[in-house]
Parts: sequence; structure tokens; C-alpha cells
Amino acid sequence: MTPVTVLTGFLGAGKTTLVRDAFRFRPDPERWAVVVNERGTVGIDGALLAGAGVTVREVAGGCVCCTAGVELRAALVSILRQVRPDRLFIEPSGVARPEAVLDALRASGVREVVAPRSTLCALDARRLADPRILRSDAFLAQFAAADRVVGTHAAAQTADSRRALASLVSSAWPPKRELAWTDGAFDELWLDETPGTGLRFSPGSGGGEDLHEAGTIWGVDAIFDTAALEGAVQALVQPGLLPEGVARIKGLFRTNRGWRQLDGTSIELRWTPTGWRSDSRVEILAPVEPPSGWALIWTALQAALVSG
Repeated sequence: MTPVTVLTGFLGAGKTTLVRDAFRFRPDPERWAVVVNERGTVGIDGALLAGAGVTVREVAGGCVCCTAGVELRAALVSILRQVRPDRLFIEPSGVARPEAVLDALRASGVREVVAPRSTLCALDARRLADPRILRSDAFLAQFAAADRVVGTHAAAQTADSRRALASLVSSAWPPKRELAWTDGAFDELWLDETPGTGLRFSPGSGGGEDLHEAGTIWGVDAIFDTAALEGAVQALVQPGLLPEGVARIKGLFRTNRGWRQLDGTSIELRWTPTGWRSDSRVEILAPVEPPSGWALIWTALQAALVSG
């Protein structure tokens, strides 16, 4: 299986610099490669990487969230069959939605031969001073998909910009790995970090001494039937298995209709699309613990699984 690292981030965040630096960890006998998704017609990032002696495949003329989706999959199949790299990096354009890349890695003909690693998001914290960034669909998708955020241009950051990014990362749900700062150096430990993070109850969830917290995680191969999952959750939040229902429930699920995020209470449930692709998970805050234990709660949800 070929380890694959996806490195996302806005234009100018320093993605190409990080990818080039990562190649200093390549053992001599190994072949490493990069798939670069260029936004423009001139492949600048691809040229820089190729000039460094890296095997490169370019997906030009758009972003992987739209016209280049087919080209991306073709580039992945091509490089995996022809180059047979021992390790692969994917650098989407700065406006790409990374969930399309992660979905391509799980497509037939690709998933059988790759082993995705943690998704990285390179971010220049100074850009957070622009309120438009936090409203940008591209930024929100990149941040949501990331297992780890890498703060770039570290020496140029101010105390305020560092605090802003640290606050954003620490308040994220699902939790991110520890925020890393760099001026272009790629940490060798990032090469083989596994996707996903542990449970951590969402900030501002309203928990207290009178509420009980519990959660569980399913692997990325677990797929839920949408209708059955919605029915199981609806039954769960009402008094029954949980004597007083839930104070809050949050979840991320891979379903037969795509990846979905759940937010709600016993009064209202809201399902929305999500860019998260690392695992399925649920976290519950309840006034009263289930008399028969939480395992029965997870079993009720697992009944909606269609695979995994």
C-alpha cells in the first residue's frame, strides 16, 4: 500500500515549499511522487517540484472540486500504475475542496493500493485578520478536512495572529492534532500520522457536573444507511434508551448518501454535508446515563451500518 499525504491550503500558504522539504526524508532506494492540482494554465508548482527531481503529475485547468475531478482520478491511477511510488503527496490548488481529493482516494481502482495519512492544512495565520477568510467556503472545507493544521511563515507572525490560529484550532470539532508552526520545514512525524483524532467533547457544549458525556468512533470504512441512521438517532434522543433523552448530540457519519454532520438536541436535529473524511463518530451529552450502559447506545446506532 502506498502512503498518501494530502496537503491543502490557500494560495501562498507555502504548500509547495513543505512538499519539497519533505523529500529530504526519502530513503535512496524509494520512489516518491506528487500529484499537483494547478489552478492556472501554467504549472508553476509542478515546475518547481519537477526541478527538485520529484516525479510529478499535474491536473491543470481547474480545481479538483469541479472540472478536474475526473482528471485527478486518472492522474492517481496513472502515477500509481506507471511510477509505482513508495510514497505519494497530493497538493490541491488553493481554491480546491479537499473532500473531493479524499473521496478520489477511496474510489475503485485507487483505494485498493493506497493508505491515506493525516490530511494537512497549511495556513498563514495573518490571513485570519481578513473576516472574509472565515466565511470562505474553500477555507472552511480545507479546515474541516484537516487532521492537522500547520501554521506557516512562522517568523512573520505576530502575537495576535498566533493567538488567532491557536484559538481556531483549539476550538475545532472534531479536534485537530496539536497546532504546528514552521517556516517551511516539513516534520518527518507527519509522514505517517494516521487520519482521525481522539474524542473530545465539543467546546461550548454546555456540559457540566449534571451532564454525562460519552462517545465512540467507527473506522472510515464504516458506511451507514441514511434512513436507518436518521431513525436510530431520532429514537435515541427521545426518552427511552436514555431515560431523559439528550442535552446535545454531535456526530459525523459516512453514509450511503455521502458524509453528513449531525448537530442537535432532543428538540431539534440538524443534518448537513461535511468535509470531514477521517472517520465516523458521535458524542453525546445526556442528563442521565443509560441504565444498561453506553454500549447499548452504540449498538443501536451500529444497527444502521450497511458495511464496515
